[in-house]
Amino acid sequence: MFHYQSIDFIFLEILSSLLELVLSRHNRLRNKKNKDETKEKKLKEIITSDSQIKRENIIEAESISFNNTFKNLKYDEYGFVDKNDSKKKEDNSEEEKAPSLIDMQKENAKLKEWLKITPYFENYMTKNRNKLKLKIRKGIPDSLRGEIWMKISGADKLKQGKKNLYNELVTKINQNEILKIPEEDIIIKDMNRTFPKNLMFMNKLGDGQRKLFRVLSCFSSYNQKVGYVQGMSFITAFFLSYLSEENAFWMLLNYMKNYGLQDLYYREFPGLKKSLFILLKFMKKLLPDIYDVLTKNEIYPTIYASSWYLTCFTNILSFEQVLRIMDCFFFEGIKILHRISLGILALNRDNILKSKTAADVMGAMKNMTEHIDIEELFKVSFGFSISKKQIAKYEELYNDLKNGRKTGDEDIMNQVNC
Repeated sequence: MFHYQSIDFIFLEILSSLLELVLSRHNRLRNKKNKDETKEKKLKEIITSDSQIKRENIIEAESISFNNTFKNLKYDEYGFVDKNDSKKKEDNSEEEKAPSLIDMQKENAKLKEWLKITPYFENYMTKNRNKLKLKIRKGIPDSLRGEIWMKISGADKLKQGKKNLYNELVTKINQNEILKIPEEDIIIKDMNRTFPKNLMFMNKLGDGQRKLFRVLSCFSSYNQKVGYVQGMSFITAFFLSYLSEENAFWMLLNYMKNYGLQDLYYREFPGLKKSLFILLKFMKKLLPDIYDVLTKNEIYPTIYASSWYLTCFTNILSFEQVLRIMDCFFFEGIKILHRISLGILALNRDNILKSKTAADVMGAMKNMTEHIDIEELFKVSFGFSISKKQIAKYEELYNDLKNGRKTGDEDIMNQVNC
């Protein structure tokens, strides 16, 4: 005889089991949701408060995206808040200026020229250096800039021998296998000071800031002799604007190693002092009137030029202007930093020379780059006679003075050591 009650019992058992599974899944999802909400709330509190951000906050933030962009503002082609946006809003009749047809045609023509030589770049680097140098001085097309930087700087070759290095360093940082570096707190603070009005870096714990943290932390842990010095974050931000996170790391490593710039950042800044000595030697030879006024008023390069060399002018020139300087720097080397420094001073000659007191001179030098045109700056800077041979000679003089030998340049050495 068929027992209906047995069937009912079995059916109820199955139904009960299904309900338990559904409830269990629902509870897991609810717990996960609560956990995510708590995590998000915690991170939002960090973002909106002045409390110190820690490494674990940066790593945790990778799974949560925040949109703190200034929604009602306009941005320029490089992702910065448009300074003229408020003026445009006040005058509704003013039409937004678009690039002219002539400008677009010129840019496209330049891009086509670069695309022709890109496949044969190695050949140009060795056999057509002067032609390539002039082309670079006119500006690398924006769409090719990152790729060309890697090639002309040698960062691509540096990367070839250690392709997995960056990923290994990032993994160790994420898993806390790398002990906290001494400069980590400074890096975290500097994240919020680095291009805060740029779309890529304006969001606390956003994608740009996390990339910046990882690149700087990996570099500092890998090259502990240099570590991290304020100013590196801006240079690295330029790299991240045109390169992948990994390639930005290799550019930073190459920037320090192959151009000898890590000497600028060592303790007591030996490379910086040498660079400022060379700058003063060129000033005395090429801009003697400016040199005399600054020396007379005891205004030494440690006051006005240190940051130029440490940040590659990112602290005083616009993003677009620094890009043009970096284009040239990666091909021609540190000579470019000396040229641009002299050019900035030369363009402000009249204001400096007419100053009667030290305070007047400092006032004249305060806004030296406010109205500088990059083409005019390049024209003046590349008009100076500066050679690698001269730089090497001045380096030798500096080393002689450092070792106690008399060279007749003790007055310049005293300025550098102030």
